[in-house]
Amino acid sequence: MKNFFILLYLLVFSNTVYATQWERVASGRGGFGENDTIAISPHNPNTLYFTDADLLYQSKDGGEHWEQLETANVEGVINGIVINPQNTAIIYLTTRDDSTVRVFKSEDNGISWVKKYENTGYLIQLRINPYNPNILYFLNYGFLKSVDGGDNWENASPSPYSPSFLAVNPQNPNTLYLSTNDTPFSGGVRAYELHKSIDQGQTWVLKANFYSTLLGANLPIAVDPHHPNTLYVSEEHYNPPREYEPRVSKSTDGGETWETIHHIAADNIVIDPHNPEIVYLGARTGLYRSANGGKTWTELSTDVISQPNIRSMVINPHHPEILFVGVQDSGLYRVVTDSDCVATYHSAQNTVDIPCLRIDNDSSMLNIELTGHESDLRFDVSGIQAR
Repeated sequence: MKNFFILLYLLVFSNTVYATQWERVASGRGGFGENDTIAISPHNPNTLYFTDADLLYQSKDGGEHWEQLETANVEGVINGIVINPQNTAIIYLTTRDDSTVRVFKSEDNGISWVKKYENTGYLIQLRINPYNPNILYFLNYGFLKSVDGGDNWENASPSPYSPSFLAVNPQNPNTLYLSTNDTPFSGGVRAYELHKSIDQGQTWVLKANFYSTLLGANLPIAVDPHHPNTLYVSEEHYNPPREYEPRVSKSTDGGETWETIHHIAADNIVIDPHNPEIVYLGARTGLYRSANGGKTWTELSTDVISQPNIRSMVINPHHPEILFVGVQDSGLYRVVTDSDCVATYHSAQNTVDIPCLRIDNDSSMLNIELTGHESDLRFDVSGIQAR
């Protein structure tokens, strides 16, 4: 007789079992490129956008069908889509062509486009103030700001070094987090820093130092929508002497202190807007999910795609069990995590619900070891039939 031992991490709600469905909904010309990206309407999540180099596509039915939008006057490769959260007919595109970066704006759901910014540059990111969407933050060589929807731009106080990634506090958009990089140290190591502003980028305070062996590395930042002092940062960590150690770090005090929660290189970090304990990492090695704020992780892309490189990722704001994931050289996928397959421990009743457990046919007893509990739970499963 063979016994089975399953470790349940006892939070009030402990997600330990996942059933995930992957469906490719678009391929593009080359699968999904390094600079391609995805956006989802904050009010109507059936409306999606994804880019294919210089092409822009829109879906109005959750990714079932796609229509190419006219972008004849949009110059360069599109690498960013930003939707006005108060008026979703207003859309911004950021593009790059050689050493030139641009911002284009549409006020008619992408039917027509007007150029709002053009300059030399190498890295571009556009962010929008969710409470006052006329305020835009733009990273090029420095930190730029517009207060009139992109018609005019001003250099806010220069960022300390070259900018890498910008995140806006969703509860207080005056608070910004900016990762930056300095000139290389000896041996090619770069110093990356995390800075915080509480005045829309006028002044910055250093919160953390990171180190990398990679030039131009991206340090993505995610801010917990319910607890904005909780931050996640991914870094290409360099640990002397010349040891490469990618990692994801978490802070619960606004960047004052940090804890390593995973050792992968994540280019995308997404937090469930309804349950911030659920965090997704889009990495060069796959898609990962945590249901306990980063304490444990489950890979959702196992046996789905060979060597998946997750380049872009968005979450459905109304149905956060649905993700749209761009996999380089493979395409755009709709990923559905089965919320019915969640193991839940009820401390008051001392019961565990395990709705999706699978048991081998040669087993008649199931032992569940409960962390923090003096005794195991033991079940007779001899009467359960396989299906």
